[in-house]
Amino acid sequence: MNNSTWNNSDSGPTYYSPIIISLQIILGTLMIFTNSLVIMAVKRYKKLQTVSNLFRTHLAASDITFGSMLVLRALLASTGYLDMPYVCLFILIILITSGCATATGIFLLWLESFLLTKRSHNHQGAFSKRTATKMIFATWGIWTVYGFLSLAFLNDRSIDKRCLITNGYNEYFLMSLSIITAIHIFILIGIQIATFKMLSRHIKRLTKKGVIPPKISISYVPIKHNRITPVSERTVKATNQIKDNHSHPKPKDTSTSS
Repeated sequence: MNNSTWNNSDSGPTYYSPIIISLQIILGTLMIFTNSLVIMAVKRYKKLQTVSNLFRTHLAASDITFGSMLVLRALLASTGYLDMPYVCLFILIILITSGCATATGIFLLWLESFLLTKRSHNHQGAFSKRTATKMIFATWGIWTVYGFLSLAFLNDRSIDKRCLITNGYNEYFLMSLSIITAIHIFILIGIQIATFKMLSRHIKRLTKKGVIPPKISISYVPIKHNRITPVSERTVKATNQIKDNHSHPKPKDTSTSS
């Protein structure tokens, strides 16, 4: 850790664009609000408390953490406290931890979808709730350790004192972060492709068995609209009189002439 460059605060406060600060506050607030609704909905309704929604709750929690750090970073930048070395380090560590936890959470969610699709014939779940909870806690534990290990790879901030990940850490840590991101992306794309292919095979098999009906072609027949002419009042009265005569016929005269 290069304390000489991180503790150097002889210069004045670092300038941060008000537009960037405003965007960070707006984006962070939206992330906190929308993901809080997800967590409250899953917690309130027991039918939503599935393994898949457990992973979604984990994603919502990591997004709330990330959004909170965005708002906090913007507020600290506007007041000048972000120039304090250990305040900046705290923000960077939390951002790295929550960002990596989000990436792993997306991977776990798609992995569960892939295993559910693969095991659809025997109606078994991919993970139990207990296993999913352990995986979530392990995810946070691993990336928290990784975030604090970043303290060993601090960069020289004597030239640019802005509190940024690209400015705060050296090239070795940034390279490891890029490799971790690329691994998540490639594995996630592979799982998505495998899941869609497996779903396509299941649909074809169910269609052959008759469980899913084949595609039905629907032909549209144009409807001709008949023009209705207005009816006079005399015609309506005559029609009603004819209906009354049919419904109430006159009795026949049975008397004979003498």
